Amino acid sequence: MTVTEKIMGTHQLLWLKGLDGKPVASKYDWVTFHQWFESYMAYLKKEGPRGLNVINSTEGGAFIEGMDHIPLKEAMDRYVRGTVNVDDIMEEAVNRRRPPDLPALLSSFEELYGGAREIKNLSARIRKEARAAKKRFKDNGLTLELKKHVDKIRRLEEALFEKTDKANFIWETVTDLTCELKEHQRGEYDENSPEAFEQELNHVLSSYMKIEEMCVKFIPELNASIGLIKGNNAVLGR
Repeated sequence: MTVTEKIMGTHQLLWLKGLDGKPVASKYDWVTFHQWFESYMAYLKKEGPRGLNVINSTEGGAFIEGMDHIPLKEAMDRYVRGTVNVDDIMEEAVNRRRPPDLPALLSSFEELYGGAREIKNLSARIRKEARAAKKRFKDNGLTLELKKHVDKIRRLEEALFEKTDKANFIWETVTDLTCELKEHQRGEYDENSPEAFEQELNHVLSSYMKIEEMCVKFIPELNASIGLIKGNNAVLGR
């Protein structure tokens, strides 16, 4: 292992073609869902009713071969006939909804809250280690002493992504905020270049600052939501 080994965790990102033509970060289980959709689209084209179109109006994310990718408004303008009373549709949906499973919801929010706090702390530790590496690099250049900083950052990243795996909301946000770092790591560069090593540290500092700021923003909101759920749970006598 060289001292300029790429500073990244072992959490493996996979890349799909996005609706805008740019790569979209995903992970293994979601990629298998994507493959299933594309296989089913191929099956429908061959075996399905003639003239059947499947519309993807998410307006973001991965491109799914075989679907028509058009904005929701355009799809409605094109295919919805007559007047649609949205208020009636929403009211009917509310009347038919099942009571929320408050204990399960509380458990989910508490897991998110705990995960966000741990991710915040891990992000701060990664940034601290990257700053220490940057100072040592500035003082002494590219030395073997930097390897221990690189190794520690890798271990902290592995721990961070292990936490995010348990909560999809946090995983998606962290993936989005580390996109600049992951894009950089996909590129070609000289691992023994001092300039490349310093650039890598700058990407680490930038990405994990964003993650820490995300956690600082959402932790109070998650805590407030937990309090609200607990209050409703008590009212319902659960």
